[in-house]
Amino acid sequence: MLKFINTNDFMKVDAFEECENGAVCWTLKENGVTHVGDIYKGFTRTDESDNKIDVWQKLIELDEAGEISVKWLTQADKAAISAKESEATAERLETLAKFNGVEIAGEQISLTEENQNGMAAVMQGVNLAAEMGADIFPLNFNAQTPAGFKLMTFEAAADFKTFCLTFMAERQKFFK
Repeated sequence: MLKFINTNDFMKVDAFEECENGAVCWTLKENGVTHVGDIYKGFTRTDESDNKIDVWQKLIELDEAGEISVKWLTQADKAAISAKESEATAERLETLAKFNGVEIAGEQISLTEENQNGMAAVMQGVNLAAEMGADIFPLNFNAQTPAGFKLMTFEAAADFKTFCLTFMAERQKFFK
C-alpha cells in the first residue's frame, strides 16, 4: 500500500491528475490490478519516527521539481466546472422554489408537475361533466404543498378554474 511518506511512493504512481474537487487523483497499475486514490490539501501521514508528513505539500514540491508530473486543471477547465456547478445550483434552487410554491386560495401550493397534471386530469372531468349536463361540485382536489398533501374543497367550477389559472400563471414564470 502506498503511504506517500517518502518520494519512492510518489514515483511508483502511473498518473496524477487534478480532480474537479481540487484533490489530485492518482492511479497505479500493479500486477494486473489498478489502485486509485486521492491526495488533498491538508492530507498528512505519520512516518515510522512519528514525524508528521504533509503529503499535499510533498506532492507539490515533487511536481515543481519535475520528479513527478501532475496534470493540473487549466483555468478553462476550472471555469467550465464552475459554470456546471452554478447551473446545477440554479436547477436545485428552481426545484426548491417550485416545491415551496406560492399562496393560492389561502394555501401554500407547490408549483410541481404533479399538481399541474392533477389539475389537468380534474379539469377533464369537470369539462366532461359540463358536457353531459352534470355538476360534480363541490369537488375535492389533493394538492401537493411544502408540508405534504392538502385536500382542498372547491364549491363551484369557477373557484377551481381560478385556482388552476393562478397556478398555471405562477408555474409559467419558471419557463420564461
